[in-house]
Amino acid sequence: MTSRHQSCPASDGVVPVLKLSLPPAPPLNNIYANVRGRGRVKTAKYRRWLRQADAHYMVQKLHLAEKITVPYTCRMWFPPGMRSDIDARAKAILDWMVSRGLTIDDRHCRRLMLDMEQRSSELVYIEVEPYAESEHGESRTPSVGGASTGLIRNTSRGHPGPSEG
Repeated sequence: MTSRHQSCPASDGVVPVLKLSLPPAPPLNNIYANVRGRGRVKTAKYRRWLRQADAHYMVQKLHLAEKITVPYTCRMWFPPGMRSDIDARAKAILDWMVSRGLTIDDRHCRRLMLDMEQRSSELVYIEVEPYAESEHGESRTPSVGGASTGLIRNTSRGHPGPSEG
């Protein structure tokens, strides 16, 4: 029986990689509001983003994607020209992935890489894969492109990003 947090590729070298695209989440300071008598509540902006993210979930058939159930690495490419810090938006995306069962709790995210995309795009491209250390202690990231779900062979380091491939 395999441990829930054990990360090893299948015998054929296939490593599960979750790939998806979502609209940018609102920054953390726009997610909850304090309401007298009710405490902290989700803002209209955040509820709207949750609906949009869920629509992308359905269109991309993420309910069919292999779930990441071990410590993981996550990389996000944000569209250019965002007015807030990209790290202020990443947390909401991580929490959303956990709430939809795509990943285990984000406290198991061992590496988080955030990039500002140089090409024109309105979506955040996201890739999540089991965290693996090479013999030199570096994380291995498979070479993939685009935003779709599926399995890929873990054969190279580096990443071309969503604009290449």
